[in-house]
Amino acid sequence: MKFALLCLILWLPAGLFAQIAWGIKLGFNGSGTQSDNVLVVRNKPKVGWQAGVHNSSMVAGWGYWLEAQVITMGSVQEFADEVQRNTIGYLQVPFALSYRLAGKTAVSFYLGAYGGMRLWARRKTTKAGVGDFEANIRDNVAWFDYGFLAGAAVSLGRFTLDLRPTYGLIDSNTNPQLNVRARNVSGQLSVLYRIR
Repeated sequence: MKFALLCLILWLPAGLFAQIAWGIKLGFNGSGTQSDNVLVVRNKPKVGWQAGVHNSSMVAGWGYWLEAQVITMGSVQEFADEVQRNTIGYLQVPFALSYRLAGKTAVSFYLGAYGGMRLWARRKTTKAGVGDFEANIRDNVAWFDYGFLAGAAVSLGRFTLDLRPTYGLIDSNTNPQLNVRARNVSGQLSVLYRIR
C-alpha cells in the first residue's frame, strides 16, 4: 500500500508540465552484488531484462523522467566448489531530473533515484559432484530496494536509446545465518518508444 501511494505521489508532477510524453521501454542489463562475503572466489555480472512504461516532460530544456518497470537483477557468485546464480525480480520506479541539449538529435542527461519492491527471488546452484538444484530465496532478500541512478539518452523521432548505471543503498541480504552485506548494482541499456 505504501509503495502504491509513493508511485501515485511521484506521478502527480505529470500534470504540471505542458510537453508530456508517454511511452514503453524494453531493454537488458548487467547486474551484480557488491558483497563482503569472503567465501566468494569471484563475482560475475548477471544478464537480466527490464520492461515498463515511461513518462517524461520538458520545459525549456529541463524536465523529469518517471518510469514503472519490472526488472530482473541478480549475481553470479563462484565459491570453491559451487556456483550460485541469483535472480531477483523487482517492480521498480525510477525518478530523475533531466536536461536536454538543443539539436535535431536530442541528447539528455539525468540524475535521480529509484525505489523497488521485490516480486520474486530464486537461486540456481551448480555444486561439484552433486549437480544443479534450485531454491526460492525470497526470505533471504529484502522486500524493498532503493538507490541512486544517473544516465544519458539520445532521442531520434519516437525512439530513445537510454543508458544508465544504478547503485543500491540498502543491504539486500536478510539471511540471519549469513552475516554479510550485499548491495545491488547494475548497468542498464533500454530502447524507449514514445506513444504520445
